[in-house]
Amino acid sequence: MRQVENEVKSYQSQSKLEKAKIQAAGYAQKLNLPSVALALFAPVADEAVLDQLSGESLVDGVRVTVAAIGWT
Repeated sequence: MRQVENEVKSYQSQSKLEKAKIQAAGYAQKLNLPSVALALFAPVADEAVLDQLSGESLVDGVRVTVAAIGWT
């Protein structure tokens, strides 16, 4: 059975997003998982902004995928 780690956060600022990525990577490391998904809710509907917030990065050897979800 494959383990999956998902985190859910609300967007507050870019610095808090970076901290959330580090936190999610830490959870994944504790579970010996190579990757983690972070669902990020942001109070915008602009697809360009959501695209900027979304993406993949490597944090402490863990692949962190952020999927920004907008609402207004």
